[in-house]
Amino acid sequence: MRIYHLGHRNVLQEYAYSTERKIGWHWGNLHKLKIVLDPTSSITAVWDDGLIHVFYQGRCHDPLCKEFMK
Repeated sequence: MRIYHLGHRNVLQEYAYSTERKIGWHWGNLHKLKIVLDPTSSITAVWDDGLIHVFYQGRCHDPLCKEFMK
């Protein structure tokens, strides 16, 4: 299970739960990228063919600006 949310200073955060490594809840690798989002951005994640795709609105002047990450 993974949770994506807007963290401190509008940085995209990932929190994950793992039973395989027996560590329970932990920060996912995504937060290490320090992706800064628009403060009004929505975040959604989609599982497709074994990959998680995270969609969000980046920090830019165009309200239709979209950045995508796999």
